[in-house]
Amino acid sequence: MSDILIRPARIEDLDTILRLDSLLFRYDAQYDDTLDFEWTRSEEGMGFFTDRITGKEGMAWVAEYDDHIVGYLCGAVTDAHSYRRIKRIAELECMFVQPSTRGKGAGAGLVNAFLDWVRAQDIHDVRIEASAENETAISFYQRMGFTPYNLILEGRLG
Repeated sequence: MSDILIRPARIEDLDTILRLDSLLFRYDAQYDDTLDFEWTRSEEGMGFFTDRITGKEGMAWVAEYDDHIVGYLCGAVTDAHSYRRIKRIAELECMFVQPSTRGKGAGAGLVNAFLDWVRAQDIHDVRIEASAENETAISFYQRMGFTPYNLILEGRLG
């Protein structure tokens, strides 16, 4: 058994990241039936991941276990809402770790790599969005030191 290796994603990792993101969409569909399963491999989705991998619009990391990529994380720095006193905020945009390797440190390693990158950008505030019903993700992020901030309510009309 080997240790988890966290490293910046490379463009040759794109297809694996897209596959993992498709698994994330399938998993998250239990909480959100409006997800577009085609988005990941759409022009927009592939552009998003390419921009994160190349560092053009944020960053992407992968977690390797036994020489296989078992997880990924993408994040970026963006403008905060104009009504807040902070100007910039980092956002952990998406993350997925294969269920078979959860609990081995991949998720924590990915989040810590992201937070180190955020600190290097001289940003002090971080946002993570999770489905309100996804208690597993919420519990994980709380163990990583995050606390609830906003609750977004949605409704579907007729």
